[in-house]
Amino acid sequence: MKKIIRALCVILCACMLTACMRGKTNEVKIYVVDSDIYTEKDISEAVQTVRSYFERNFYGCSMTELYYIGDEKNPDYREYASVIGADEVIVFESVFTVAEQGAEESLMPGETCTGWKWILGRKKGGDWKHIDHGY
Repeated sequence: MKKIIRALCVILCACMLTACMRGKTNEVKIYVVDSDIYTEKDISEAVQTVRSYFERNFYGCSMTELYYIGDEKNPDYREYASVIGADEVIVFESVFTVAEQGAEESLMPGETCTGWKWILGRKKGGDWKHIDHGY
C-alpha cells in the first residue's frame, strides 16, 4: 500500500511540475491589424492556435506580444501551405522571454526573442494548424 501511495505522490508531483512549466500566454498583448484577407474571427482562431502551441511546447517561457504580420507580408509565406496541403496560410510574429530553466533546447535561458514567426495553415474554412515557427 505504501508503494502505491508513493507512486501516486510522484505522479502528482510530476503533473504539478509540468503544469507549472507550461508556456505562459495569459499576459500576452495581442495587436490587432486590419486585414482584407482574413476576418476578425479567422485571426482570433489563429491566435488561439499559436497560444495553445506555445503553452504546450515552450515550457517556462512567457509570451508578451503577438501580432499578425499583415496582408502585405503574408503572401511571402504561401509556399509553407504546401507543407500540409493547406489552402490558406497566416503568419504571426511574437515576443517572448525564455525561462532560466525548462526552456526549449535551442533557446538561451533568460533571453528575449523578438520577431519570432508562427506559420499556420488550413483548408479553406477549416481549423488552423501549426506548420512552423522560428526566425
